[in-house]
Amino acid sequence: MTQRGEKAKRILDEGFNDQYYRDLIVKIIREHQPVARAEINRLLLEKLPEVLTEKQKLEKIHNLLTNLSSKRKQIWNSGNRRYSQWIPSDGAKLGETKKNNRKQSLESNGGA
Repeated sequence: MTQRGEKAKRILDEGFNDQYYRDLIVKIIREHQPVARAEINRLLLEKLPEVLTEKQKLEKIHNLLTNLSSKRKQIWNSGNRRYSQWIPSDGAKLGETKKNNRKQSLESNGGA
C-alpha cells in the first residue's frame, strides 16, 4: 500500500469526530422527518470506522441518538423504543402539537 493509501486508511479507521455524525443525524431528520432508527442505521453504518464490529457501530449510533435527544435536546422520538420515529425537537409541527396538548390539558383541568 502506498504511503498516501495508508494515510487514508488510517483516517477511515479512526473515523470522524462525533459532531460529524450528529450533524448527519440532524440533517436526515430535518429533511425527512419522521425518520426510523433503521434509516439512521443505514446512513451511519457504512460511515463508521471499519475496525468497529456491527454491534459496536450500533452502540455508537445509540449513544449519538441519546446525546442528541437527552443532552442536546435537538431531536425527539415521537414513536416508542421499539418503533422509533425521530423528529426535530424544534420543529414547527412538534412545537404546535406540544402547545395544543398543553392548552387542552389546562382546559380539561379547569385552568390549573
